[in-house]
Amino acid sequence: MIYDLLVGGMLSAALVPVFSDYAGRRSGMSWPALPARFLSLIAIAMAVIAIFLELFAVPVARHPRRL
Repeated sequence: MIYDLLVGGMLSAALVPVFSDYAGRRSGMSWPALPARFLSLIAIAMAVIAIFLELFAVPVARHPRRL
């Protein structure tokens, strides 16, 4: 639980200033679009990782361990 609090605190400490700075500059993209695009990028990256792990699960599981 402490780990979750620390990671959540670090994540918000890293992202809130970036989003605030971006909102202050008033660039072409609207404010709600930035977090949506960021979360979409994370979802796509996690989907690619999941597919990669599914494709290579059997070869990795069958590989003999050498210590």
